[in-house]
Amino acid sequence: MGKKTLEQAEKATQRAKDSAARADRAVQRAREYLKTRKTPAARARAKNRLKEKQELASTRQKAVQKAEADQQKAKQDNDHLQQLLAPETHRPTQDGGCVTRGSGGYICDVPGHNYRENGFNYQSTCAEKDWYNLDFSKEGEARDRFNTRLGLTFSMKPASEDPREPGNANLWWMGNGANFQTPGIPWVWNAHHVVAVGELKKLDLWMLLVLQKANYNVHKGWNIIFLPVHYPYGKVFQLPAHPQSKKNPAAKFHVHYSTMVKDKVMEVRQFFEEMAEQKGGHSLVSDKDCSGPKNSLEKFSQRMREPIRSLGVDSLQDKVNLNLLPKFIENRPQFASLLSKR
Repeated sequence: MGKKTLEQAEKATQRAKDSAARADRAVQRAREYLKTRKTPAARARAKNRLKEKQELASTRQKAVQKAEADQQKAKQDNDHLQQLLAPETHRPTQDGGCVTRGSGGYICDVPGHNYRENGFNYQSTCAEKDWYNLDFSKEGEARDRFNTRLGLTFSMKPASEDPREPGNANLWWMGNGANFQTPGIPWVWNAHHVVAVGELKKLDLWMLLVLQKANYNVHKGWNIIFLPVHYPYGKVFQLPAHPQSKKNPAAKFHVHYSTMVKDKVMEVRQFFEEMAEQKGGHSLVSDKDCSGPKNSLEKFSQRMREPIRSLGVDSLQDKVNLNLLPKFIENRPQFASLLSKR
């Protein structure tokens, strides 16, 4: 989870011990050298040299102690990480806890933890589907936005059809074919985590483990929202743009949004730290103690959906992106509590 691995910590400890051993040998040589000095001046110089070697040896010994402490922490983190990936804490279905990408890499391979599937199932079966299921075959605001933003001579992919043509009303709709289930279809989108796995990394591994055991699932449908990658589609569908890669110009705009989410995660971190202090150690904090932070994160995800949508609808800027959201929320009293501390 971004921490020093156990193998790295073990190697660092060994390097520190080797360095300390060399320093100890240098002290011994300085002592032997002092014994051979006869004149007062020579003995004084030899004593100064011995003192320097002893101070260095003391510093190296402290470095060993720190490295050993880091190694112990890395071992604990490694144990916690293994537990995070273990079946007994990484249970299937959306109601099973999951705070990592799992053992599957980019997408968790545990059944019910695929964030794209969960997001699709959530949005395609609730009122939010209307954000995407626009009828461009009829005259109206949606078609006007299409013509203005995507152009009257809209260039389609090979073998694909124009959604403005008669009979193509549902061509781009959620639930039609591979739309929003296959990347890039019907247009380039990103299944955005409202609270991202990356922001959860601000929590210690033991905190994540407790959350997971309490069945907090970062990949649950209500934490996922499909956003366009390119600005013109954002204006057509009235949704803020989300970066797909570092090559995309919108990528630089995500930092302020992430900071806002990090603030919420840091509130959760504070809760865990206070709970650990109250109980006398983090090993005594259980999933039964963390209904508060679990519910806080879940409610945050659910409540963030409305301002994300409102930003896309209300913003007059040509290039609307997630970075604009914090300022947008500040100027909307109905959303102000999203930025408040617990």
